[in-house]
Amino acid sequence: MNPLLLLLLGFGGFMAYASTNDDDTETVSEDATSEDPVDDPVDDPADAPIEDPADAPVEEPADAPVEEPADDPVEEPVEDPVDDEEEQPAFAGLTMVIWDMENAETVEIVEDGETIDLGTAPVEDYTFAAEMADGSTIGSMLLEYQGQTWLQNIYPYTLEDSPIDLAEGDFDVTVTVYSGANATGEVLGTETISFSTTSVMTVEEPVEEPVEEPVEEPVEEPVEEPVEEPVEEPVEEPVEEPVEEPVEEPVEEPVEEPVDDDEEQPAAASLTMVIWDMVNAEIVETIEDGESIDFGTASVDDYTFAAEMADGSIIGSMLLEYQGQTWLQNIYPYTLEDSPIDLAEGDFDVTVTAYSGANATGDVLGTQTISFSTTSQEPVEEPVEEPVEEPVEEPVEEPVEEPVEEPVEEPVEEPVEEPVEEPADEPADPPDPIIVEEPEGPDQSGDGGPGAET
Repeated sequence: MNPLLLLLLGFGGFMAYASTNDDDTETVSEDATSEDPVDDPVDDPADAPIEDPADAPVEEPADAPVEEPADDPVEEPVEDPVDDEEEQPAFAGLTMVIWDMENAETVEIVEDGETIDLGTAPVEDYTFAAEMADGSTIGSMLLEYQGQTWLQNIYPYTLEDSPIDLAEGDFDVTVTVYSGANATGEVLGTETISFSTTSVMTVEEPVEEPVEEPVEEPVEEPVEEPVEEPVEEPVEEPVEEPVEEPVEEPVEEPVEEPVDDDEEQPAAASLTMVIWDMVNAEIVETIEDGESIDFGTASVDDYTFAAEMADGSIIGSMLLEYQGQTWLQNIYPYTLEDSPIDLAEGDFDVTVTAYSGANATGDVLGTQTISFSTTSQEPVEEPVEEPVEEPVEEPVEEPVEEPVEEPVEEPVEEPVEEPVEEPADEPADPPDPIIVEEPEGPDQSGDGGPGAET
């Protein structure tokens, strides 16, 4: 039965009981006052017994049948208990690995208490790293090794800049995961791992060089020469001069004044924001909040943002935040050198936090946010007029036709065959005599005749 219905029935019964007692009391009072006390002394209300209303019978209401409602299933809203602290998702755990910095990849997963043999691998390129086991996104990780901490805001979360040497040894590393950047927000989980490593150094096998056997040369026996005995010359003994010892003057030691822990520490020094030249390693210009800087035609490709303490004091580290990302700098200058900031033109908002310890640890010495804008012009290179060489007309030499010498055919002398005299077997006949005709005399007639000149 519904408890609310039972409560209503009980309250109704109580009200009926109270109203019945009130009616009985009023009835007794009216009867007592209506009769004359003098005529009937017995009926004197003073002598009449007074009925206690508590002893009067109580007319209980009849047990009327109560119609119970049908047992229909009523889905009543169940109010979840409100917990002020919202339940965080369960910590999925961390995966510890050996990380190759050269190839940017995981070499091996590390289990707690494991001993890893790295063999002949290049352990100088290896370091320790941690990542979420389920690959979920987090804000930052804080890795602790040998009492020092390293803050990592982006993957991989390594001990890259630590002195860890994984060649051989025992290692204990504690990793704390935060929901926000720079170790802020809620602590999602903390895990400590212990492991050890061994490795083998690469040994170069020695090259066996041929050994030349020594040649035994004849040994010449030394000839004993007469030895001249040295003549001892008198040695002058040095005269010791008195040495004046320096007189030690009393040094006044500085008196250390007692430090009162209750004294208030001086207020944190303010920060100075500057434009830094990465090539010349110098300050270009100091920036004021809200300032607009015109670089003109300067080479802004070599410029970046930097911060330093206004009083020049030494600090442990600085954390610079720009466009939702942070850069940790442990040494001066504290710049955004590796950031995507381009100071050629635009509006910039940078937040700088100074810490007393390295790796964003220790006391916060001060935090400052600055807004500024920049403009610049690209340098215009004036064209250089190169001298134009006018072409020189060279005289064209006309080819001269040289006479062609025709070959002269020289007559070919044919060999003359001389008759060969064959020896006669018989004596030859004597040659015929040669008759010489004598010239005739001149013509007497005067016409010259034969042989006359013409």
